[in-house]
Amino acid sequence: MRGFDAAGEPVTVEGTGLLARCLQHETDHLDGYLYIDRLPAKRRKQVLAAYQESTRPQESTKADKASL
Repeated sequence: MRGFDAAGEPVTVEGTGLLARCLQHETDHLDGYLYIDRLPAKRRKQVLAAYQESTRPQESTKADKASL
């Protein structure tokens, strides 16, 4: 990867293994991509469904209402 540091000086960073994955991950953010965008379609649907389920408001129970 090539870029510039805070002083405007050119910087080159090379990575392999985990560092390469981290660099790609951060570059993806700059390009507007999320981790799930790189998942196979079937897995992406599973992840999105799980996310939607986890963010859905929970129904109140009678016990919850009684404690109010």
